[in-house]
Amino acid sequence: MKTWKSEQISIFDLVYHAVFYTIYGVVKYISPPIGNILRSIVMHLFFNRWSKVRISEGVSISYPYRIRIGRYVTINEGSSISGYGHVSIGDNV
Repeated sequence: MKTWKSEQISIFDLVYHAVFYTIYGVVKYISPPIGNILRSIVMHLFFNRWSKVRISEGVSISYPYRIRIGRYVTINEGSSISGYGHVSIGDNV
């Protein structure tokens, strides 16, 4: 995983989050099953690790590149995940 210098983090975070929130904001509230597929595609692009994860509509996420999610994970509606402090979720959760 690439490491960033402190002066690069703020610029990187700003641009990364602007792109992520723009795209994720569009697919966040789309109903299943189409919404589940679109959210999975968007998350696969932005997350550090993303494999066989189901995310429900209305889930709030910030700092996705600092979140690692294992296989066969379901994140239900109303959940909020902030990867600011580097979050790791194991398999089968």
